[in-house]
Amino acid sequence: MSIILPCNSFTSRPARRYSLKQTFKNSILKGKSLSYQRLYTDYKDTGIVRGEAVRVTIDHDDERGTNHGQWLADFLIARAALDHFQEHTIAATPEDADAILIINRGNKYSTETRRHPLVKRFPDKVFIYDTHSRPISFLPGLYTSMLRSQFDVKRHRTADYLAPINEQVTIVAAEPPITPDLLCTFIGAPTSVVRQRLFKSNPFRDRDDTKIAERHGWKLRDGPESERHAMFRDYAITISRSAFSLCPRGIAAGSYRLFETMQLGRVPVILSDAYVPCSGPDWDSFALFVPENQLARLPELLDAYRPQAAAMGRKARLAWEQWFAPDVQFHRMVSWLAELKSNGPSLRRIDRIRWPWLAGCRRAVDIVRATGGAVLRK
Repeated sequence: MSIILPCNSFTSRPARRYSLKQTFKNSILKGKSLSYQRLYTDYKDTGIVRGEAVRVTIDHDDERGTNHGQWLADFLIARAALDHFQEHTIAATPEDADAILIINRGNKYSTETRRHPLVKRFPDKVFIYDTHSRPISFLPGLYTSMLRSQFDVKRHRTADYLAPINEQVTIVAAEPPITPDLLCTFIGAPTSVVRQRLFKSNPFRDRDDTKIAERHGWKLRDGPESERHAMFRDYAITISRSAFSLCPRGIAAGSYRLFETMQLGRVPVILSDAYVPCSGPDWDSFALFVPENQLARLPELLDAYRPQAAAMGRKARLAWEQWFAPDVQFHRMVSWLAELKSNGPSLRRIDRIRWPWLAGCRRAVDIVRATGGAVLRK
């Protein structure tokens, strides 16, 4: 089985924590950005180890055909046909597979996945792809928004989103490049504390070279085609006009906006303390990581980095092509699975015990939040 260990992949050494506030302060004084700085754990340049190719089976938990799990599984299988590495392959049967990847699109407690027949039959080689905003780590695998406090390097890898939600990003990215006339932009909904603070305090309110606007785009996702097309295109054009694209966390720690910004060749400014970036890309060369409590200092930071924005944007686009583009996405995801598989059996006995407890705690918290919200609304 081939194990691809990308440069700067996570190691299993203990986490080395840094003071985000002090790191940001020092970086401003030195004229440097707050880069990734190994904020969660050390990275190690491990190079590439080649061996036998990984054969993977892709399945889903969408038994009732209600959560698009089948569609996403088919989407990833189609990506395998585009893969230019041609190293990993789709296995004919689960028995023949080195790894089994289940697309988890069921409820947020992973009930369907836990009951999946392949989980019971092949506990040693089953993995999960999970896009939930607050996932429960029942299985090792690929998570788009696993919180930093829960991230286990031996069981988790951060992955990008399988299918784009804004087709206009790809269209605009293929058009003649636009010269940025704005310092930074953000268009989105106030779905998190950091976004609410951004809209309320807006450190760029006195400037005319920025655009910070509230928009509830998801409400138009299933609306008239003309309105949806116009809104999505305006979103992509706005990012293209920006030297920097603000990417504050929303409901989840991760966001589509980060990868859309990279695809459009702009510098992502990541405002999500809980987010763990995908292992592999050299994030420090093209992205700025800013603590959520440092919004007020954004103008100072971005003005200092404006001369480097064009070069950083080109590196962001190159990183997207190398790690997240359609013709590499399948290979990268399976390679991350290969790294996890080398750490031992997928489903441990402790996981079977922990899952009901974690799911029960999550349900209790959700009930308390819902009850408290109803009381406040009254």
